[in-house]
Amino acid sequence: MEVNVSTSSGEGAQILDPRRWLMLVVVLCASLMSTIDEFIVNVAIPSIERELHTSFAEMQLVVAGYTLVYAVLLVTGGRLGDIYGRKRLFLLGVGLFTLSSALCGFAPSPLLLIIFRITKGVGAAMMAPQVVSFIQVGFAPAERPTAFGMVSAVSGLASVVGQVLGGFLIAANLFGLGWRIIFLVNVPIGLVALLAGMLLIRESRVETEQASLDYGGVALLSITLFLFVFPIVIGGEAGWPLWSILCLLLSIPFMLVFLVYEYRRKKQGKLLLVSLSLFRSLRFPSGLITVLLSSSLFSGLLFLLALYL
Repeated sequence: MEVNVSTSSGEGAQILDPRRWLMLVVVLCASLMSTIDEFIVNVAIPSIERELHTSFAEMQLVVAGYTLVYAVLLVTGGRLGDIYGRKRLFLLGVGLFTLSSALCGFAPSPLLLIIFRITKGVGAAMMAPQVVSFIQVGFAPAERPTAFGMVSAVSGLASVVGQVLGGFLIAANLFGLGWRIIFLVNVPIGLVALLAGMLLIRESRVETEQASLDYGGVALLSITLFLFVFPIVIGGEAGWPLWSILCLLLSIPFMLVFLVYEYRRKKQGKLLLVSLSLFRSLRFPSGLITVLLSSSLFSGLLFLLALYL
């Protein structure tokens, strides 16, 4: 099966948008916003605990709920953009992220703060993967390394800025909002990104007769990622109880079942949730392992710095 990528107007050939670099700035702002949110909450933990009287378990979910949902739904968000339109998913993601940020800023209880943090993770999973897709379909091959380099630079910058900005905003206590300002600051940025995205981003999607969501693959991959990510973000603080080890071990057979399922769909000529051809070269899995190790170590370091420095 051959899959063609085209704009919503039905044009088969790639037509470069003269506004593509402005579009990149818009999506990078949204990417900056979502990445900052992974780290900015770390410095607000003591303030949130004091005001909302959160328990240790609740505070864990405030921090980890966003990351967990984001990780589990990221691949699905990317495929939804391919099928239903990348611009549409990006704008929906930015809108949900912005609304959830406002709700987090006014959350009166730990439970509602956890719920709104989870919905923020859903919004981030909808908009983040579209950034890569926009570059892939909207830029010439010679321009893509520069564009992807900008994405990497923004991601690294955001992880550091999140800590510094969070500390500054809480210390400044703008408008007497305390820790709530770290969530509310996303609202104006999100609204600008939403409006600019409507004006500057051109719609694109995968054009194929069988472009439908792989629901079985979504279920299997989501379970696999949950079993793998949940004990990593929660189990360590809980002292690695037996259930966390069992979850990690169970993720292996679920991943194998997912790969077999996707292989059978490929034989049937159906659209896959994850392209299995990526794993033919050792560079891809080795790159994934490298990113996993470096991101885990770097994120853990920033979390500890925020708490103890």
